[in-house]
Amino acid sequence: MSWIHQLDSSLDYVYKKMAEHIELRIKSGDLKPYTALPAERRLAEEYGVSLGTARRATELLRERQVVFTLRSKGTFVTNSPADPNLNLGETDSRQGGFPTDQAQHAPLAVVPTPDA
Repeated sequence: MSWIHQLDSSLDYVYKKMAEHIELRIKSGDLKPYTALPAERRLAEEYGVSLGTARRATELLRERQVVFTLRSKGTFVTNSPADPNLNLGETDSRQGGFPTDQAQHAPLAVVPTPDA
């Protein structure tokens, strides 16, 4: 049975079914927070749909705040909205839902100081 037949038949559009399937993969833990989704072209190939359908599915996931996109970096799974300990904070929709307080979420780095 293909992925498309495993979902609720009331969803009319393939992009909605695709988004629902990806969301189910996220909820099941198959796709963890902050992991990158495959590129839209790759998603289109994996799901056997057009690039436009994959883009619409990704856009719908962004609208649902299930994923966020960083320009030239990719699309990533957000934190679980059900977990109060994980929170992206305020998001900037112009950045595809990326947190406006990026410093809070940035990894720490040790910067060596020049020897004096």
